[in-house]
Amino acid sequence: MLIFSPVRFNRHRKSLIICFLSALLCSWGCATTPTPVSDSAVAALDAPPMLYVSMHDYDFSQNPELLERLISNPYGYFRFINIVFSQAVCERYRDLLPLMSIVNLHGDAHLEQYAVSSLGHGLADFDDSSAGPAIIDIVRFGVSIVLTCRQRHWIGEEQGLLTTFLDGYRMALENPDIERPSPDFTKRTKRTFTSDRAAFLGRCDSLMEPLAPHAQTKFETGFRKYTALMLDEYPELSERFFEPKKFGRLKLGYGSALDRKFLIRIEGPSARPDDDIILEAKEVRNLRGIDCVHAAEGDAFRILIGQSRIANLHHRFLGHFPRSGGIFGGEAFWVQSWADNYTELNIMESLESLQDLREIVYDVGLQLGRGHTVEIADPLDFQLRRAQLTFLSEYEEQIKTTVEKMAAMTVAGWEVFREEATQRQSILDKHR
Repeated sequence: MLIFSPVRFNRHRKSLIICFLSALLCSWGCATTPTPVSDSAVAALDAPPMLYVSMHDYDFSQNPELLERLISNPYGYFRFINIVFSQAVCERYRDLLPLMSIVNLHGDAHLEQYAVSSLGHGLADFDDSSAGPAIIDIVRFGVSIVLTCRQRHWIGEEQGLLTTFLDGYRMALENPDIERPSPDFTKRTKRTFTSDRAAFLGRCDSLMEPLAPHAQTKFETGFRKYTALMLDEYPELSERFFEPKKFGRLKLGYGSALDRKFLIRIEGPSARPDDDIILEAKEVRNLRGIDCVHAAEGDAFRILIGQSRIANLHHRFLGHFPRSGGIFGGEAFWVQSWADNYTELNIMESLESLQDLREIVYDVGLQLGRGHTVEIADPLDFQLRRAQLTFLSEYEEQIKTTVEKMAAMTVAGWEVFREEATQRQSILDKHR
């Protein structure tokens, strides 16, 4: 169950309140059936709306580590609920949607999507990329700022950081060619990079979980379709270049942890093991739960286009499995290569200071300000940027208020989710 208004938890509380008030009325002289308490009388006692998903709607049996991460803190839960979160943004801005331009969306913009690799730095992971109103990315990234400040005990800094993020966004709209300064976090991270390909390939091998024989056959069929597409695009490469040497199931991530993902180690330019290449194939996620974005079911190109327009980390061999040759019953998959050195930001471990966070949120503002408008309105990019500037100037304060409210709704939903998971574990422990 996906809910972004008062949930079952609150309805149960309503029932208890009604029983209590009815009993109280009866104690004042009720001789027969007490007068029912109206819904409107109880409505005033409602808890604030929350962004809640029920753990019973997901199968965590094959990935209990994911469940542990979700209940450990609000940020982990926030990462998991992107679909219901984005739909809540659609609902909150329903009346203003006709005034909003359609832009390129990252679709799941938050601080722990920020990555550094040998290819560049910025928001990565474009599984939920689509086209739609910029408010989706702006509010989601804003909430990640607030949750990070609360978790790092930087209380009172939220509004200033939101302003910094939006300043970066505005600067890129005014000048899309503005130079992006490299945050100290990215410089520190790059100093840790190595050229040990054997270690990198070994780590990748360790992440691959074997496939059942029937799944392996279907996967190989789909991958041959991808290979044919790549050979048409890169005629200088041979079929042997894309020959799989090893592949398996991958179980990383939060929101994507329950999606089907695969790692493939291919031959690369020679028979030497140290120049093998790692590819990742990811199932195209269904975004039909978000009604204000443009995302056809199974459309891998929304991801490929979003990544090519917004990303500052450019992956080789970006492509897809043609749907006619899908892996499992025709589902769509998209493919990207992995960089040897790649580090995602961890809000608890990566930020040495508030200044680190300030630099990163400004950098993301620049990235989204440019990426939102690039090419989607060509040759009218200038006019689209001007429209975005106008919207931002008129609604910036409202956006900041929305961010604070939706951060509170996220925490409230996490508290219910955590309680639900704790109670379930208690029941399981009793029956052991």
